[in-house]
Amino acid sequence: MRKDSSFFAKQLKKIMFEKGLTQNELAKLAKTQQQRISGWLNGVRNPSYNSIKKLADAVKVSVNYFIDDGKKNEQTNTSSSIMQFVNDKIKIIDTENNLLKKEIELLKEKNKNYENNLKRLEEKIKRVETTRLRS
Repeated sequence: MRKDSSFFAKQLKKIMFEKGLTQNELAKLAKTQQQRISGWLNGVRNPSYNSIKKLADAVKVSVNYFIDDGKKNEQTNTSSSIMQFVNDKIKIIDTENNLLKKEIELLKEKNKNYENNLKRLEEKIKRVETTRLRS
């Protein structure tokens, strides 16, 4: 099957299944030959825009249903990649944020210990000074 017709063929098979149509029934509705329908389904032939329009009208869908210009998938893939990148960055930032919070808690604890040690030293100095003054 030719790559450029594969999307069209998939969509044609899908709509035929959904509508319960055979190749002959679809050919009659679209006013074309069953052999053309077969060729399109097998990727042997590529339909003209006019044929796609007839098919779309026959099964009551837009022409866009059958056309894939590749940009839609490309945009979807790009959007998915960007979203994945953003989500990964958010996870990294959240992890860094949590680590920073823990570091702040540790620094607060160290500061508390430092203040307690400083207090003890100040008290000790006062005792020593008081003792010197008494002597």
